[in-house]
Amino acid sequence: MAGKPTPIFYLAVLLVIAALVGFAFYQAGDILAPGGDQPVAGADANADDGDINVKDLVGAESPDESGITTVKEYSFKPSERLPPVTGTAGYQPMKDNTVRFAINVWAGWAPIIQANNGLAPGKIWKTPGGKEFKLALDVIDNPISMRDAYAAGNVHIGWATLDMMPLFMEGFVKKDGSPIDSRVMPRIFQQVDWSNGGDGIVARNGVKSIGDLRGKKVVLAENSPSQYFLLNMLVYGGVQPSANPRRSEVEFVYTNDAFEAAAAFNSDKSIDAVVSWAPDIYKLSDRSGNKMMVSTATANKLIADVWFARADFAHDHPDICEGLVRGIFDAMPELNTDQGKQNVAQLMGDAFDLPASETMGMLADAHSTNWAENYQFFLNKKPRQKNLWVNSGSGSAPKL
Repeated sequence: MAGKPTPIFYLAVLLVIAALVGFAFYQAGDILAPGGDQPVAGADANADDGDINVKDLVGAESPDESGITTVKEYSFKPSERLPPVTGTAGYQPMKDNTVRFAINVWAGWAPIIQANNGLAPGKIWKTPGGKEFKLALDVIDNPISMRDAYAAGNVHIGWATLDMMPLFMEGFVKKDGSPIDSRVMPRIFQQVDWSNGGDGIVARNGVKSIGDLRGKKVVLAENSPSQYFLLNMLVYGGVQPSANPRRSEVEFVYTNDAFEAAAAFNSDKSIDAVVSWAPDIYKLSDRSGNKMMVSTATANKLIADVWFARADFAHDHPDICEGLVRGIFDAMPELNTDQGKQNVAQLMGDAFDLPASETMGMLADAHSTNWAENYQFFLNKKPRQKNLWVNSGSGSAPKL
């Protein structure tokens, strides 16, 4: 009959349908069971911008917090005074006329590292009278280890923040304030810096002001600049601190050092605030929900770094002590130049085992204090370094 499909037409339609079904199964196989050599959208680092990376989605829900703080491990410790000095002795003779000077990992030592061209003795220093000597910088980051090396005479010069001096003195004197050994009594010769952003308080859980810390839990290193900084801020904020938990308006929890405190705050969400150092305070404050309450960038004349010589060494070598003061002052202007900053950043990186890029950033954490600032520092008496420790119950106010 005219217009009726022929068998060839049906065969052609059947072949088309079979081809379509086969193509559909082929596509389904790629979706349900992709081959190992087929790229998954977003899995390749070179994937198109429109692809969705599954790892990005996981990271958005569970951010990887590794690397936020300098250390990951931490442990809490009970409140306690500094341990007694292990022993005292006369200072060790200078080998090859070399002075042993203890420093810690801190940007404030940039001028002396620059002046000495690193840690090792090599550069020739001179006294005002032209006598030559060398300098070995010993990195002793733990203040107790430094204090004991100083008292034993293994180093001639020690480091401290001024607020730490009353605590050190407590181990150098008897209960009546008289020296245990007059040879180790410290003689402070120079302020090297003011902390200028290197110390700070980071908070969360709705804490918006220092006053909001009342009734909150704060983690920090005890008997340290962190504690002195916090005590000042609490007092100025109208909050009463005390070593006695029943009298304190703030709950203190302690770690071995400031870096452990930062790790504890990052891990334990029951902690409301932390007192720590750079770079951790800046990394923590960048986290969602955290806030930098205050740092020494604003409270920038509170924590002062100083160096002190043993009384017996200062008595025997006053000219060397003066030579060190002059050499440190002379190096400070060099650090105001780009070349000076780059040079000392590399020297500090080698000394502290840190990348030079990181030590370059550390330079802003301390303000080097020149001769005029030292003049004001030593003539303008500020007794609260002693009084705050005593009022908080953290020290016994030895006679200075």
